[in-house]
Amino acid sequence: MATEREAFEGWCLLELMGHRKLAGFVREATIAGGSFVRIDIPGREGPAVVATQFYSPGSIYAITPVTEDIARRFAERQQPEPVAEWELPRRLPPSPRLGDDDESGPVDLRAEEVCDHGVREADYCPTCDREAVPDQTGSQEE
Repeated sequence: MATEREAFEGWCLLELMGHRKLAGFVREATIAGGSFVRIDIPGREGPAVVATQFYSPGSIYAITPVTEDIARRFAERQQPEPVAEWELPRRLPPSPRLGDDDESGPVDLRAEEVCDHGVREADYCPTCDREAVPDQTGSQEE
């Protein structure tokens, strides 16, 4: 007969490999069948959570249970930086579909020059930039 155990949860100081320390409400979590430790880091004011992060147990050096007051005071000084901006390529305007007509007739989709990677020549393509760097002998690789 399997015994059911209670999942761990409580206010803790979480010490991670790499000498990072976080404080907040810690509990067990399962994502895609794998075990993780979830920490909800409180904000500076009120009950709001400023960040929720998941860590694999192997990346944790220590978990120290503390009172809510201690965890909140520690978290005030150790607020994680929120993600400000994802580094995604600029979104291109929608392309006209083949066969769409305007006042001048059918749209020529070849009118806008693009590189081999589908990026407009007017935009920066990091792949083309890397390919355009000459090798040590000064010749271009093809």
